[in-house]
Amino acid sequence: MTPICSLFQFGEEHERERLEFLSQARAHIKAACLHVITKSGLSIPLLKYFRCLQPSRRKSSVSVGDIAVLARALPFEIDIALLQDEWRLLQTEKDVITGGRIDVYWAQFFGLKTSLGDLKYPTVATVVKAVLASEHGSGDVERGFSFSGNYLTDDKASMSERVLTNVMDIKSGMTSNNYTPLSVPITKELLNLARYAHASYKAHLEDERKKKEKEAKEKQEEEERKLAEEELKKSLMKETKEISNDEKKVEELKKNENSKRKAEEKLITEATKHSKKAIEKGGISEATVAHSLLEGAQKVRTEIKATSGKINTVQKSVDKRKSSAISNVLSKLKRSKK
Repeated sequence: MTPICSLFQFGEEHERERLEFLSQARAHIKAACLHVITKSGLSIPLLKYFRCLQPSRRKSSVSVGDIAVLARALPFEIDIALLQDEWRLLQTEKDVITGGRIDVYWAQFFGLKTSLGDLKYPTVATVVKAVLASEHGSGDVERGFSFSGNYLTDDKASMSERVLTNVMDIKSGMTSNNYTPLSVPITKELLNLARYAHASYKAHLEDERKKKEKEAKEKQEEEERKLAEEELKKSLMKETKEISNDEKKVEELKKNENSKRKAEEKLITEATKHSKKAIEKGGISEATVAHSLLEGAQKVRTEIKATSGKINTVQKSVDKRKSSAISNVLSKLKRSKK
């Protein structure tokens, strides 16, 4: 690679390299200047018109046009003619406050009144306040993002917004006092603010305590409700199973009853046949058989009555259990909703 110093030596062999180096250097300087202008805000079209707010430029002739340009850029309607008239009248006012903060300087004119008690410069006050409130750049915001990003590390990810805001306020206060806390004047207002902050912090802690207690109570109630629902479900399943078994028992008893009724009918039919034969033939054996069959039918009828009694008893128990289960479910559901 050819050294830079050799590019400026006289000779045709270095002329091309020298011109190429100068061209690249010019392009680099141009790009750097454009970057500086973009970052500094000098490329903002409205920025130059803010000069009318400088105390030294308030009485200049161009300031009347500058304030009109700024007013047209605001997101609300302004009477430009009235604004310029008030500005021209304002140029005749003398400065009472000449140094310090720019908002304090302009505030000295906002409270001036006419002989009738009306504000002298209401339109100017509206425009100047709106313009002074606007940001000419994002440097402060970006610094705030940078600081919060550096402070809010992974091990502090659960930090609340309130704590982070307070930390940033402390950082801002320390910066404005050159990081010397002892230089902060202890005024009555500062003490009142400290008392208010302490009271606010205590109220915040109390609110957090009540919130946690409420959440814990709601969680416990939810767990109790779920437990009650599980117990109710188990009880209902057990009751349903027992009712189902009783209903099956009723069905079996009814089947048994039907089979016995058929047997009774068959015995009575056979007894009737033998009775007819005994009457017709006068045979004792036929009468004896008929009598035995009737006794059997009577015995079956007695068993049928006993079975019917069992069916009625079990059926009443099933109906009572069903009613009781439904009542228990409804009452427990009402208690769980409360």
